[in-house]
Amino acid sequence: MSKNLNEALVVPAPASFKIILNKRRETLSYAKLFGIEHRLWMKRKFKTALQVFEQLATVSDRGPRAQIFIAHCQVMLNNYAACSATLHRALPSEKYGDTGTQLHDAFVLWRVGLFLDAKKMLVTLASSRPDLPSISLVVADLLRKTHAIKPLKELLQQAIDNDRPNGAVAAVAHAALAAMAKS
Repeated sequence: MSKNLNEALVVPAPASFKIILNKRRETLSYAKLFGIEHRLWMKRKFKTALQVFEQLATVSDRGPRAQIFIAHCQVMLNNYAACSATLHRALPSEKYGDTGTQLHDAFVLWRVGLFLDAKKMLVTLASSRPDLPSISLVVADLLRKTHAIKPLKELLQQAIDNDRPNGAVAAVAHAALAAMAKS
């Protein structure tokens, strides 16, 4: 078997988290908790989303999915240095080149309201880094705010295609596509 085929067959062990949700103690999977926190992130509840994405980031076999959202929350909370540090830890230059720096710059542009520039950078990153499906999801969410439907659907599909089977990012992207189909 080729090395890529072997890597494609690796499926992470289930991870679960005990949380209190609606005054009830719940045990949620990584994907389910990621989806809940993504909704908080979409509602711009960055402080709360940050705390739970940090818990998700403790699961080491999911790659930098949660860390990318942590960094975005940090920049939206005006903590630019923490955003940069998070991205540089999660995306070491030996493996990802200058992706961490580019993502930081795009997030800063987003934070200061330069959405077209942020979108351009994020679309380029999503295309050049299919191994990071969170980027496709982040830019899709930015496009959702601008009502750009065609590229939004393509980016959501890209997030699904580039995530692990039944992965957290893919689950969120599937839900977004389903919601778009209903509306």
